Amino acid sequence: MKTFIVGIIGCGVIAKKFAEAASGMEGVEIAFVTDAFLDSARSFAAEYPVGRVLESVDELLRQDLDLVYIATPNTAHFELAEKALNCGKNVLCEKPMTVNVKETEALVQLARKKGLFLCEGLWTKTLPFYQEVKRIIKEGIIGDVRVITADYFFRAPWNPGSRLLNPDLGGGTILDIGIYELVLVDMILGTEPVSVSSTCYKGETGVDEITSITLKYKDGAIASLISSIRTPAPQKAVILGIKGRIEIEEFGRAQKGVLYIYGEERDTSGSSSGRAGVRSSVPEGGEIIPLHYPHEINGFEFEIRAIREAIFAGKKECDLITLQDSINIHRIIEEARNQWD
Repeated sequence: MKTFIVGIIGCGVIAKKFAEAASGMEGVEIAFVTDAFLDSARSFAAEYPVGRVLESVDELLRQDLDLVYIATPNTAHFELAEKALNCGKNVLCEKPMTVNVKETEALVQLARKKGLFLCEGLWTKTLPFYQEVKRIIKEGIIGDVRVITADYFFRAPWNPGSRLLNPDLGGGTILDIGIYELVLVDMILGTEPVSVSSTCYKGETGVDEITSITLKYKDGAIASLISSIRTPAPQKAVILGIKGRIEIEEFGRAQKGVLYIYGEERDTSGSSSGRAGVRSSVPEGGEIIPLHYPHEINGFEFEIRAIREAIFAGKKECDLITLQDSINIHRIIEEARNQWD
């Protein structure tokens, strides 16, 4: 097996997840790492198998690499990805690819001009769980999808200077976790809604701490999404079709869920109980089927594998994480943000 040589820029939490997966895979080598804080890079290299710690981005970009993985704070993504592409490197840029759609489009245009691979780190799109969900929907098992709901909440520690709460670092809910809700909807309904409606609560630092987005599609389907980085709660998504539904536990990591296939509906409008319509959550004769597609390591292995296969096949983007979908998702984010006071 040909070894896939990777260089990493930025050694924070998300890069550690990537490295954990890469170090457990055959044929993947993290050859070089660098960080604005070299002590972070050295600690990273002590924790994961890394070839060398380099003192600068420029030095890393001079190396012979199959892929540069950018995992810095959001506001540095555009400059670093642009620089890597101009140095002739294939790039995986952690989500969000940039902090606005104009920059995202510019990177896509540059990659295509240079004939290089570019991908946004929307790793959940590569998970086996979602490949099964797409199969279920394609085969009509739950019928036409009418509604998607998703809630993604966690409580970030109060640190105004952190990447989550600092506007100068591209902080806020929509860019950190709200984007995963949009990815979920993209996989089912697509990235071109006919309308976007959004509101948010901005906290003390000025970033969106709670965000709500409603998307409406041409066929009438609606997605209702809410997320927060300051409120802990269960993380759950539901895909509702006319013949069944899929409930997903911790949809941002997506390993477990339940498929409900509805049975025959009976009209109870004439019931003496006075209840009109069908009230059962699983009409009589339906099925309840557990879904379980565990990660091999931590889930990032599927993204790494898909990108390695794409690059070694000579492709310029990943089939599961297309550049047009990234552009469209960033357009939705920008439209939502433009509606906030």
